[in-house]
Amino acid sequence: MKIDPKTQNLARVQEIKHNPEDRLMQFKPSRNSSPKTVDISSLASELARMEEDARNVPDVRTEKVQQIQKSIQDGTYAINEEKLADVLSKFI
Repeated sequence: MKIDPKTQNLARVQEIKHNPEDRLMQFKPSRNSSPKTVDISSLASELARMEEDARNVPDVRTEKVQQIQKSIQDGTYAINEEKLADVLSKFI
């Protein structure tokens, strides 16, 4: 399975969202500008970029779905009964 580098940023997004100190956007007046101008911290900029990357990750892993569909059609799809039983037992 191919790992998209954009998905690696998801962990950092979650880390930032759950850390109160990092979550706060730090606004500072720029030294060379009027008081109406603010600079967003580099952390906030990084968070915004990572969130945009996360939005561009598809909800469905098309390659994985196609692989499973092909296995089912070919009759080669194998079910791990123990793993299935473990998962189902959690719902009983």
